[in-house]
Amino acid sequence: MVLVPSRPKDARAANLNGIFTRVLSGKQSINRQHGKHFLEAICLQLDPVATLQKLMNSTNGQNALRTSLFSDDSAEFLSGYCAKFLTYLQNPDLKTVYVGSFLQGIVNYIVEPPIFWDALVRNVKAKQLSDEALQCFGWLLQELLVLPSDKSWTFYAVARDDAVRDRLDEASRRGVQINLYKIKSIADAGSMPNVSASDEGPGGRHDNDSADISEISILPTINELECPNEPYLRRATEIEIIKHPSRLQAHIDNQFRLLREDMLRELKEELQSLKEPSKRKRKSLVISNLTMVGVKNNDKDCWSLKLQSALDILPPGPGKDRLERVKKLSRNFLRHEAVCCIVTDGRPLILVSLDRDEVNLAEEPPILCVRFPVTKFLHEALVRLKKAETIQLLQLNAPIFAYEPVLKQLQNICWLGLGDEIMAHPTSQLDTRTTWFVNVSSQLLGQELTSSGTGKSYIGALIAKALYLFTSKRVLVLSYTNHALVQFLEDLLDVNIPASDIVRLGSRAKASGRTEPLGLYNQSATKNPHKLDWSVISRKRDEVQMKGQRLANQFAEYHATKVTPGDLMEHSEFDLENPHFLNAFDVPTEDDGMKRVGKGGKTVDKFYLFNRWCRGHDAGVYPEVAEEYPDVWSMSIDDRKATYSRWKDEVLNERVETFSSLGTSFNKEVREITMLFGEKNRAIIRSKRIIGCTTTAAAKYVQDIQAAAPEIVLVEEAGEIHESHVLTALGPDTEQLILIGDHKQLRPKVHYDLSVAKGLGYDADVSMFERLIRKGYPHQTLSEQHRMRPEISALVRELTYPTLTDATETLNRPGLRGFQSNLVFVNHDQPEDSLGDIPDPRDGQTGLSKRNDFEARMTLACVRYLAQQGYNSENIVVLTPYVAQLRHLFDVLSQENDPILNDMDSHDLVKAGLMPSASARLLKRQLRISSIGKFVLFRDVIFKQSSSDPPPFYRQLPRRAKRYCYYHIDPK
Repeated sequence: MVLVPSRPKDARAANLNGIFTRVLSGKQSINRQHGKHFLEAICLQLDPVATLQKLMNSTNGQNALRTSLFSDDSAEFLSGYCAKFLTYLQNPDLKTVYVGSFLQGIVNYIVEPPIFWDALVRNVKAKQLSDEALQCFGWLLQELLVLPSDKSWTFYAVARDDAVRDRLDEASRRGVQINLYKIKSIADAGSMPNVSASDEGPGGRHDNDSADISEISILPTINELECPNEPYLRRATEIEIIKHPSRLQAHIDNQFRLLREDMLRELKEELQSLKEPSKRKRKSLVISNLTMVGVKNNDKDCWSLKLQSALDILPPGPGKDRLERVKKLSRNFLRHEAVCCIVTDGRPLILVSLDRDEVNLAEEPPILCVRFPVTKFLHEALVRLKKAETIQLLQLNAPIFAYEPVLKQLQNICWLGLGDEIMAHPTSQLDTRTTWFVNVSSQLLGQELTSSGTGKSYIGALIAKALYLFTSKRVLVLSYTNHALVQFLEDLLDVNIPASDIVRLGSRAKASGRTEPLGLYNQSATKNPHKLDWSVISRKRDEVQMKGQRLANQFAEYHATKVTPGDLMEHSEFDLENPHFLNAFDVPTEDDGMKRVGKGGKTVDKFYLFNRWCRGHDAGVYPEVAEEYPDVWSMSIDDRKATYSRWKDEVLNERVETFSSLGTSFNKEVREITMLFGEKNRAIIRSKRIIGCTTTAAAKYVQDIQAAAPEIVLVEEAGEIHESHVLTALGPDTEQLILIGDHKQLRPKVHYDLSVAKGLGYDADVSMFERLIRKGYPHQTLSEQHRMRPEISALVRELTYPTLTDATETLNRPGLRGFQSNLVFVNHDQPEDSLGDIPDPRDGQTGLSKRNDFEARMTLACVRYLAQQGYNSENIVVLTPYVAQLRHLFDVLSQENDPILNDMDSHDLVKAGLMPSASARLLKRQLRISSIGKFVLFRDVIFKQSSSDPPPFYRQLPRRAKRYCYYHIDPK
């Protein structure tokens, strides 16, 4: 229940408003007797958002709120004034302010210290609270359980307490029952089921292995990358046998570990190749002779460490202005947020991300800025950097950026609105398209299974239109690639969904002419109910500036050339092994005002005794000190050296700890400022009915999307999307999930060792779409195709879809000019080459890529012949399953054409070391070549297949062709 206050008219209301105003201005303080009046005054205010912003921005208001809540622990007070205040907090607008963090801050404030919270729990167990108060308690407990893990874990014991659950279960109020269901779901899912006795459970393999995935750093540590032990991964069948409700959390846990292992496999292979230069596929950028020179900090970005190169690493270029030279460099040169490895004294230290600051790069010599995403390992890294003789930086090529947002969101999932449905075991089956179309608009989870060309995207657009017209719900539209997203958004425009109700999240560069105006960057909020509080922003900026200065000063202290005797003497006072050190080094004061001199007539200073002790000497002119503290002065020279070295390390560790803590605090403040300024974008998203983005963007912008609380998630090409990506798109407010795709085509791309084809049972490339269909979840298959001519669809019918039929528009199309048949198979005996230095994880048999020069030249002849028949090269696509053949085709076809590649194929070639990154950006749009599964459909297609034993994705080839299909098959 949400309290909607009416406008106060009587004298009591006026008095209460006066109390509220005077308290916030500091003109009146609240004592225990008047606490109930202050709570009542808060609830009388008409705008909960503005009221609570004023209250929490006022120290007087915060203190008054705590005093009021702590003033009475009786059931009457808790069921009355406190319950009304908690009801006031449940206003839905509060949940949308600053992505929910504003409400989280209030909730955390009122239960810390837990005086008020403990009183609530005691009265719940004693069955003293009213049903209204119980509903408020359940809501509060639910909010506490979804706080960040470092704050929420203390409340899990209450959520699992049988006495608390029994009392909530006895309540007659429906809102209490709803809260209890969510509390059970979150709390029970949070306890991981035990693994079988034969399994080696998670944790303990290395310094980044934990049973709790929220404690695992996304970026691996060097210790983890070098660990010989196998990671903790569970097979799909092991998850299936876990009992509800723990199955969902175990599933999320395993999806996180599988996706992260997929990321690590490529990273490990790249680091291994760096150790063996002869096997290196692509030259990595290595920058040597670096020194630490400072920290970069501002109110827009997290702090970064400055490393200055001893040499000028900038590529040569025209002009004398270094900044202009830097701006003209390829973005792949020291790419922003690229993962790098810091190497100290020849040993890998830690993985960092580049902060590409052009101003610092333009310095002579250049300065590189790096960020440390792994906070918990920062301390050790800074200690080793301080002691290092040499520092190097290696830029890695593994695409960590594509994994990181999804992995972070998997760590943060506490509860999913459709958790029971996606882990259920349904067996019912729907029969007709009409029944399915009605159901997909009403059931919690709908699926459409369909072959290519059957109109699944069009049906998806019609579903979206029906939801748009006949409900008031917000729809999140997802796809795996930007190209698929653009196509689907254009379909939505084609079915007359107004562009004014659609927003696209993502890069401007990936949009088409029609979808570019839909971009978030092109839209403005018509009305923002939560205007920016500039006083809060100003205060935050001041705090950031102050902490940034302290951070710079602390770095200077940490980076100081040596630890002084004064530092060590001060530290010795707190030595736990011997508390007498400081007194033993304290030079006695002369009673007669004279100054004592030592050897050579030099006046004794305050470090006299300390310096003599460090050198292994006696107390010199103060023998009485040695007699008073024999345990200190009788230490051997080796013991003194060991103690001195330990003190130096401890002082350095203290400085590092202070610097690290300041950096963490600084980053927190910067993120809060970023979140405050993000309110404009969130207001735009909340104003739209259709939100479109890729699955990676959905994880990246998860807070903004969840602030809009879309009730429906519609996933296009769901058979090609990792299940982990779909899970991160679901939120606590998701009521319905619609999956559209075909699991019989391409599966999600993963490392071969984790795939179904490998046979180890991890099945990381099984999408949620495929998993649910295998389990018998209701779905409908569209059976009429509108794309392929009958000769081609016959192959599909034979291989995969026996019930597939041809639409009339596919019949009687003109034949391929100059050829005897529209479908040609060529048999030859020219062997292919297996390239031992170019791995291809998609080939599970050899793991190596393949190349055939004969087929490449035959393809060139065919392209030339087709041109003679009047076919434009822009309407021809050449496909191959192997990355090595893709590069070879590119070279051969370049003799007479300008081949073009899509972004994903260019990335694969660059990653394999077969193409420099600059070349991938200078291609003209004429003849298209692609690897299978990564091309855009065009009218006339040549298919090029080069393998005697084709991989699984061979079967999708004919489905992509619209008019003509031409095969090279090599039986050898």
